[in-house]
Amino acid sequence: MGMACPECGGRKIRLSKVHGMLERIGTLFGYYPMRCHDCNSRFNNRIWSLAHLVFAKCPRCHKMDLAKWSEHYYNAPLSQRLKMTFGGQRRRCVYCRHNFVSWRPLKERYNAQKRINRSVIRVPVPPSQQSQPESPNESSQLEQQTDLTSKSV
Repeated sequence: MGMACPECGGRKIRLSKVHGMLERIGTLFGYYPMRCHDCNSRFNNRIWSLAHLVFAKCPRCHKMDLAKWSEHYYNAPLSQRLKMTFGGQRRRCVYCRHNFVSWRPLKERYNAQKRINRSVIRVPVPPSQQSQPESPNESSQLEQQTDLTSKSV
């Protein structure tokens, strides 16, 4: 869910419990109650996008970072096994670790390295602060050092 809290602008948002009949009806149309972890405010937000309706999403948290699960480690209930026999694909939510079966295609295959790269903040260095190497050997050493520092971050 790529949304922010309207009160504080925080991105640590989770689904909240549904209270009342009006909120329950709103969930049928894609309006879900959310809660911010930072300021603890509660608000309703539309989580469905027409562009994302055709792709698989977690039934619990509605996120789209999905991986596959193995039948060897998880004993699927009868309903999920029936779905698998009719062509359903095994999906596992990376965030809430919920296993489910869906016929919808994945929007993007989950990649742990891509998730790590998204969370790293890169600050550009102004050209005036960059050091100029004096010889070709120093430039290759400088490139190796920057590669090592970027991998450790």
